[in-house]
Amino acid sequence: MIISTFIFKLSSNTLAEEIVIGHLLNSQINYRQILEQLHIHLFNLEKHRIIFLGLLNIYKEHLENPLHRVSKQLWTKNLLYKIGNIKNILKIHGKSQTLLLYYKKNTYLQYFIDILYYHYIKRLFKQYGHYILQLSYIYTIHLKDIQLRSTRYLDKITYILSTNQNQRNQHTFSHLILKKYIQTTVQQSDNIFSGFKHLDEITKGFKPGELIIIAGRPSMGKTSLAINIAYYITIKSNLPVYLFSLEMTQQEILEKMLALGSGININYLQERSIQQNHWINLQKILHLIVKSKLKIDDTGETSISYIRKQCLALKFKKKALIVDYLQLITTDNKLGQNRTQEIGNITRDLKRLAKEVKSPLIVLSQLNRNIETRTNKRPILSDLRESGCLSYNLFPKILTSLSKKVNTVNVNTSRYNIENLLCRPSYKADQQLTYQTSSYGLYNIYYTHNHKIFTINTWTKIDQLKRYIHHITTTEKLSSTYYHYSHIVSYFIYQIKKYDDEFVYDVMIQESCNLILDTCIIHNSIEQDADLILMLYKNDSDFHQEMLDIIIAKHRNGPTGHFQLLFYPQKCLFTNIESTL
Repeated sequence: MIISTFIFKLSSNTLAEEIVIGHLLNSQINYRQILEQLHIHLFNLEKHRIIFLGLLNIYKEHLENPLHRVSKQLWTKNLLYKIGNIKNILKIHGKSQTLLLYYKKNTYLQYFIDILYYHYIKRLFKQYGHYILQLSYIYTIHLKDIQLRSTRYLDKITYILSTNQNQRNQHTFSHLILKKYIQTTVQQSDNIFSGFKHLDEITKGFKPGELIIIAGRPSMGKTSLAINIAYYITIKSNLPVYLFSLEMTQQEILEKMLALGSGININYLQERSIQQNHWINLQKILHLIVKSKLKIDDTGETSISYIRKQCLALKFKKKALIVDYLQLITTDNKLGQNRTQEIGNITRDLKRLAKEVKSPLIVLSQLNRNIETRTNKRPILSDLRESGCLSYNLFPKILTSLSKKVNTVNVNTSRYNIENLLCRPSYKADQQLTYQTSSYGLYNIYYTHNHKIFTINTWTKIDQLKRYIHHITTTEKLSSTYYHYSHIVSYFIYQIKKYDDEFVYDVMIQESCNLILDTCIIHNSIEQDADLILMLYKNDSDFHQEMLDIIIAKHRNGPTGHFQLLFYPQKCLFTNIESTL
């Protein structure tokens, strides 16, 4: 009981809160400079938070006489009783009057703001410590999860401390304007370019927080392309690059960089048979690499938590991160998951990491084996895409027997081919929040937020649906009979609501068809976490064996397309086609 009392006793300084609030109630202050350092969570008492919110509204409208206006505002909203009464507000206002007598009143005010931050940080330590203690009592939780959560809590506190320190260095309003101008100028050049003309024209550079996937069949040159991009960023643009190599050694990567930079055949470097006329050029490139901000991690540590820890340790604001490659990364919690689910969790963690460090994260990936069974080996997005995301409540009809056929439909703008195809369900996934859609004449169906259903001539995610939208459905139970467009009807969706956390499953069917569940046509895949997906393709029958197609299969922030690069494997070099003409 003593421990419980200690944990929940929150740290605060009532006098400091009253002095800061009282100072804001004074009309003779430069409130913008003060509000830059304050937020509602610095105040522990509810009445001080209410007054602070009222002052924020007043200052946003640039109104004068804040004491009178905040009192009137609280009385109008029937909140004055929570403060005590008007005398209590006057009492708080009076606490700050002594500061106005001092010549350096801002210095003394900063002292009380620092006290607020001191107690705020202590409250966070107690709150997060309590959360960690609660996690430790959960028997089924993995130790890595506790470690990751603890690290994130500490990172938040570190960020708050550093932000507060930066704000203390801002003393004048003119300094704030200058800082805003500098930030705007820097943001215009935050994108990092690859050095390939057509790719940079389409993407406008890799943006902070983007997850970029470079995918291809084995021996297509994925690693060499990533090394070319890293070379351009760190040597030509003089920017930091952190390359996690889970397969190649640091020496092998440096040999590839020396080859592409000097134009020397990589076999000469590997066999140590360098000719005399190569040394000058080789020394020049080696000197540039040594001076660059390139860091190669070939420790072989494959966990997502290790990658995150190393990325957060980098102090450079503008940088690029490269991971080679996705299928070698391991998740920190493997309980009850198959490899497909692990990859899905890993890509989500990588996307979170890219946003957290505010840097483009380039990840190499192999394509699934389905591409090898096709006559046309040109990759498409579904070669990388996961399946999925339906509630387990819908699966008794599907999982009764793996040998039974399930209903699918080939969606076409003029007519639908309805046929029975074998469906191969995957293992049970972890719990996710599901949503329930209700339509007249149909059963309730439960999906995850990003699953798609077929509406009028388009696919729509569940979290983008609106009430009374037309949902395209079939008219009757299906068989292997052929039906025309007239047998497809639409129903109104009259209700969309959050349902519950449930286990969800993936269903894998032919990529050209879509699953029908309770006459409802649903999408057979989920949206990828990647912002940009590049696929490498080389036509074996092409006369120009060194020419590679780079397919931009997905681009969240712009157009898709494709372009060609020349690839010289002996030099590990990719070049724009125009540069060789």
